[in-house]
Amino acid sequence: MTDVIKVITAAFVLDVRQRLISLSDTLAMLAETLINRAEKEKNSLMPDYTYLQAAQPTTFGHYLLGFTYPLLRDMERLECLLEKLNRSPLGCGSTNGTRLPQGREQIAALLGFSGVISHARDAMWQTDLPIENAALLTACIVNLSRLAEDLQIFCTQEFSLIELGDQHARASKIMPQKKNPFALTHIRAVANKIIGLSASVCASARTPSGQPDNRLMIYGELPEGMQLVEQAAQLMSETLQELTFKSDRAYSLVDSGWALATDLAEALVQYCYLDFRSAHQLVASIVREFPAGSGHQIDADLVKQMGERVLGQSLNLSDEQLSSALTPEVAVQQRKEAGSASTACLDAMLNECRQQLNFFREKILENNAFFKHKQQALLQRANSYIKT
Repeated sequence: MTDVIKVITAAFVLDVRQRLISLSDTLAMLAETLINRAEKEKNSLMPDYTYLQAAQPTTFGHYLLGFTYPLLRDMERLECLLEKLNRSPLGCGSTNGTRLPQGREQIAALLGFSGVISHARDAMWQTDLPIENAALLTACIVNLSRLAEDLQIFCTQEFSLIELGDQHARASKIMPQKKNPFALTHIRAVANKIIGLSASVCASARTPSGQPDNRLMIYGELPEGMQLVEQAAQLMSETLQELTFKSDRAYSLVDSGWALATDLAEALVQYCYLDFRSAHQLVASIVREFPAGSGHQIDADLVKQMGERVLGQSLNLSDEQLSSALTPEVAVQQRKEAGSASTACLDAMLNECRQQLNFFREKILENNAFFKHKQQALLQRANSYIKT
């Protein structure tokens, strides 16, 4: 019975190993889609949102790249997990080894493992790696779900920033005017399921250490979860490729509100040498007195008058300096610190993401070639025994 369990365990590890390689390939495809779309939209202005309120002007490209970095970290975590997982449990006996020769190292080499699990009992009853795998899946799908949630909001009539391709939407069964973002809701549903899977894997592992019931459900549920996350990543990649970003609508949302309020406050710090608290107070007073969309009515004289009234200070601000804060295209380009939404900063991040992605692609190709070679060699060896 122990030998049967150990063979099942090894088969599970081999299956998960292959699924990790396949998942890494799909995540690389999604990362490439995000990077390409971010580059295409690097000058497409839109409001950034916090609490679903217009915050500051950004670009759709900068926004999308914010989901690329977590995805690249997922790929890094996946590579680390693959390295830890790729050790053979076979030939360890039950929990304390065996007096019968097994050739553990030889079996491991034949199956493409990088080595054997050193401790026989650890080889028999590992639980931490399935937990780590479930955590990896959770981190990955939560990142995609956050993006899906945002995009679902962005394609509502009220925001109308994007429109999904027809193949990623579904008509209402009763309301003919509706175009429901079905692909995005599916990704969110997968996230819910994987969060539940993570709790299930942890709960299954929390038993006395020498019992097989702590993994029987994991053997089926974890590979299924890996497949669901991979399919969700594929779906997100297709959705991003086919969606339409409504740049005119996005610009009008930037221009119609007070999304540039922070830029104005920073300009007052930069040009008038106010401390930020005072600049914040002054701009808040301007925003309160002038409704959204009144930015074009603000000139340097008005800001000076408000400065005297609110702060009791005379400010030296030119119309040109004011314009640099209240013109969306100019304001975004003023942000030159690393990670900002300006074109120069975005280009640097795009280059960084491409370098990381190329590194992971090389690892994926290397892994695929290595395991394919091992599989073919094993089949050839088996065939040679059959012929003799």
